[in-house]
Amino acid sequence: MRDKNVPISGPFIIEKALQFAKALGYDDFQESNGWLEKFKRRHRIMAKVISGDSKHVDNNDRENWITETISKILKDYKPENIFNADETALFFNVCLKETLTFKKEKCFGRKQSKARLTVMLGANKIGHQKLRPLVIGRSKNPKSFKGVKSLGVDYDFNKKSWMTSEICEKRVQKLDKLMIAECRKIAFVFDNCPAYPKEINQKLKNFTVFYLPPSTPSKLQPMDQRVIKNFKIHYCKGMVRKVITVLENNQSMPKINSRESKSEISKAWKYDVTDRTIRNSFAKAGFFVSNENSASTEDEDDIPLEELKKMWIQPREKEEINDDVLIDDFLSLDSEAETSETITELDILDSVKNKNNTAMNCDKTKMMKMEMIMKKSTNLRMMKC
Repeated sequence: MRDKNVPISGPFIIEKALQFAKALGYDDFQESNGWLEKFKRRHRIMAKVISGDSKHVDNNDRENWITETISKILKDYKPENIFNADETALFFNVCLKETLTFKKEKCFGRKQSKARLTVMLGANKIGHQKLRPLVIGRSKNPKSFKGVKSLGVDYDFNKKSWMTSEICEKRVQKLDKLMIAECRKIAFVFDNCPAYPKEINQKLKNFTVFYLPPSTPSKLQPMDQRVIKNFKIHYCKGMVRKVITVLENNQSMPKINSRESKSEISKAWKYDVTDRTIRNSFAKAGFFVSNENSASTEDEDDIPLEELKKMWIQPREKEEINDDVLIDDFLSLDSEAETSETITELDILDSVKNKNNTAMNCDKTKMMKMEMIMKKSTNLRMMKC
């Protein structure tokens, strides 16, 4: 509710607690102010006065972050040890809703594919170290992975193929081990997404996480400046080439599977997104010092978009739809898709029930072990007698 900017009060929490207790079968639960105070203390919840009309990019928050937090990061860490990562949705097998055709020809479409992945991309400030992409899908063992030794990406899964706090924590701890092995202390910048674990620093040794102020990632997140868009342009370019090759070999319109998409994700990120693009994005987000260029002039990441348009577009008459709209629509199809968990009441109930079932199974296992030990002891005593 806070993520939706809904005001929350004590009675609000108590009423929801009663509903959850009833749904879980705890009919003897008694609400009280004492319970509420303990709940607030346990989860570090406090009352604050609401200010302002709506959530928006606060220029004061932005300036404070740049002058205070970024200045501290730049002072305490070398440029190669400052990292940022962010995730994006990717409809990896999407086709356009419009096509080029002759005026009198009837046009029949294909059903749009809703298959999607979440891709987390990360790199350091100078762009020389791009982290292996983390791809999140829905299936634990996709059929297309069979027999494949290396995907070129790290893979995880859940039923909605989005980022969760568990996946993020596992990812961060893996990177922490890598930095310990390399004897490097790094600063890692995340946005304020609810899926990112907020107390993770306590579990890390060579890895310090900094969180952007709420509602500021569009201005302060380096990956959101040019990097993710540049990556998607290259990915689409690779897909266009693949489609053209298949069609020229007299085969039907291909359906890209999960394995092929991951291969193309790896190629686009590893070989096509340049360190210059990454450096420019960090600079645009405020990660620069006085002797560095704070803004780039001509970003090379605009070039692939023009190449993609040339590959896709053929000359059209003036009264037709503008071709640029087609390409822009294609690239922005997945821009508004959710990439991180939005926990529902059913998710909360399922989570609690699963924990209770696990605890019950553990108790049953312990009881069975105790019974076996007691039987063995009894048998030994009988044999001695």
